[in-house]
Amino acid sequence: MNINVNDPERTRLAERGWHIVDPHRVARTPRKYRSYIGSALAEFTAIKGVDVAWQTGWLSDRAASFLASGRAVVTEDTGATKYLPLESGFRFVSGQNEAIAAIKEVLSDWPKISRQARRDSVKNVRKILDL
Repeated sequence: MNINVNDPERTRLAERGWHIVDPHRVARTPRKYRSYIGSALAEFTAIKGVDVAWQTGWLSDRAASFLASGRAVVTEDTGATKYLPLESGFRFVSGQNEAIAAIKEVLSDWPKISRQARRDSVKNVRKILDL
């Protein structure tokens, strides 16, 4: 997360178990970025309100990178569910309770979900590019 070192939000996030890394350090080179993604269990992201409200179908290139690396993506539904299969490596959520359930699902059977994400990543990216 790109957040100032002196920002009090860092303390609040750390108290809740978040580990914040400097994006300029972990993504300085393609190799470092690939290593960073490979060290993660999954991607969790909140989407800009306009993409959720307008249901644009927006997905990040980072999400595609996580899928290609066999990492599930837990993200807010931007309307992309209309275009992607239910079992796609994505766990689309709308709200805190759904996010908690999706994270628990990913953690409960990570090897299976990781294989699924990797297997479906090429198919999903092609589908996204064809929109």
